[in-house]
Amino acid sequence: MKVFRFLAPLALATAVYAQQSTQQPSQQPAEQQQLKPATQQQTGHVVGVSKHKSHHTTSVYNSQTGQYSYGGGTSVERDTEIQVGNFIYECPRIHKDVQVGKDYPVTVEIDKHGNAKKLTVTVGEKTYTYKITGTREAKAN
Repeated sequence: MKVFRFLAPLALATAVYAQQSTQQPSQQPAEQQQLKPATQQQTGHVVGVSKHKSHHTTSVYNSQTGQYSYGGGTSVERDTEIQVGNFIYECPRIHKDVQVGKDYPVTVEIDKHGNAKKLTVTVGEKTYTYKITGTREAKAN
């Protein structure tokens, strides 16, 4: 009786696998055929750049003494905000050639889930790639 409990699911799984392997690639769902990320060429407006310090604290536990030691420090954060259409993309980087208030050709790379992943700004013959860390809708004037 225990042998039949093991063999029945195995036989069923084998039958399902054999049926799936005989399907034509054109019969696969449309979602599986479109796995390439999309890119869009648009015009982007550099809304602003900021450079500020961030203070942080750390604590480390010493297992030999059973005590914590505390420390702290500062780090400099650089942010760029670029508006493309109705969205403002936040990027943790500043390039000196990308100036605030100017419009540049921009390519927004979108992943397979529809989220903006990278932003490429073209300034003259140079291109600068930003990793997008935040997105928000632009306020209407």
